[in-house]
Amino acid sequence: AIRREHGYYGATDEYLYRAVEAVEGFEDLDVLVVGSVEPWYEAVCIAYGARSCTTIDYNPVSYHHPKLLSITVQDLQDLPPDERPRFGAAISISSFEHDGLGRYGDPLEPE
Repeated sequence: AIRREHGYYGATDEYLYRAVEAVEGFEDLDVLVVGSVEPWYEAVCIAYGARSCTTIDYNPVSYHHPKLLSITVQDLQDLPPDERPRFGAAISISSFEHDGLGRYGDPLEPE
């Protein structure tokens, strides 16, 4: 990621690199990644110095890096509001447009 390589989304990756570089104090942020099948964008965040990176998804994911965390949508909803984690930045690459279609373990037409 630090070599500015491009993954599946090509030009979108370049936009993310530019955005991360433009954020003053990025290294002090806890970053949320919404929806992720592979931890490419999480790796970008860690490579650019994010304090931590948490992925939220309908399906449980597991990572083996001390700065990478994950939580399911249900587990987040089950937490009392005052116990939910807070983030300084959030990233979503091709996730929101899939919600409600049931393609990635999400419920059909959620409210």
